[in-house]
Amino acid sequence: VIICPGNGCSQIRRSNWYGRLYEILTEKHGIQCICENFPDPLHARRDIWVPHMRSNAEEHASGADPKNVILVGHSSGAQAAL
Repeated sequence: VIICPGNGCSQIRRSNWYGRLYEILTEKHGIQCICENFPDPLHARRDIWVPHMRSNAEEHASGADPKNVILVGHSSGAQAAL
């Protein structure tokens, strides 16, 4: 699971519900989850975010097909995930 925040978040684990979801997935369910700050957090430019998300999916797929990575997006993060 990769949590994709909305724009304007410079510390995503402290913003909205992102940190809480990360804790629930990793600690309670043992699910590998990425909850990291995104580049260009204020403007959320597609040409920066989409390659970043693709790279994260490929890097953290644990040898599995990156298509099996789940993107959980909020606001502009949801748009980028689509």
